[in-house]
Amino acid sequence: MAYEILFYNTSQILLSTIGNVYFQGITTLVDIYYGVSTKTRVTENDVRSTFLTATGYIGSPTGRLYVFPTGYNYKYWCIPDIPNEGERVVNQITNGTTNTILVYDSYYRYYQTNPTPLQSITYGKMSINGVTYRIYRTITKTSAHNEQYVSSF
Repeated sequence: MAYEILFYNTSQILLSTIGNVYFQGITTLVDIYYGVSTKTRVTENDVRSTFLTATGYIGSPTGRLYVFPTGYNYKYWCIPDIPNEGERVVNQITNGTTNTILVYDSYYRYYQTNPTPLQSITYGKMSINGVTYRIYRTITKTSAHNEQYVSSF
């Protein structure tokens, strides 16, 4: 039996045989997950079950507003790990007046370097529904600054 592999929206695979059509591994690519947690590292299940979702690019040249739930938590953003282009990547994160510092450790060890951001942008990588995402986390827990602005190129 011969199979044809067709890619649809880069996150879906359609397998077909003569006379029959089979769908396998269909997932919807979420543009942005964002949320809060008391954990220093969240799991795929944490992200899928508790984080909010948004469409479009992570930021905008003037700053895209994210309103996080209240509480003493870390703030997280997750975006698909795609090429560094324009509004798809972070240039700067602020609370409206000062930079929001992102964590750097053995897990959050990747740096965005091209294009070069205004501040140090570090991230980890994790798989969500079989898609690799960049995961950004604030360096400290806080109950302040629930409004965050992400600017991009």
